[in-house]
Amino acid sequence: MSTFGYKIRVAICGMVYRCILSVQLASLNELGTGSLSNYLTSDADRIVNLAPSVHETWAMPLQLILAIMLLFQQLGVSSLVGVGFLLVLLPLNRLFASQIGKYSKRLMHFKDARIKV
Repeated sequence: MSTFGYKIRVAICGMVYRCILSVQLASLNELGTGSLSNYLTSDADRIVNLAPSVHETWAMPLQLILAIMLLFQQLGVSSLVGVGFLLVLLPLNRLFASQIGKYSKRLMHFKDARIKV
């Protein structure tokens, strides 16, 4: 993470802490300090890590098309086997991503419990 990313993270955490200080104590007790702290750090990290990933949304399809064109130029019709293999693996990738999401949620609950203690 860059220096700029750290500055953004600190600014986001500072804004959230400022908002927390203005919220009534009863509503904070409902959420719990562990989960509140966990949400704060994980959401701030997600926002900071989003910045470099934004460019991938337009660059990745362009790179993929360019790579397929270059492969087709070098290998001809044989390169379509690689493209087919890529298309077959896409559902498997989606399955793994959903499993990782489930485990991340479970991990978040464990972190909440650890911070609450």
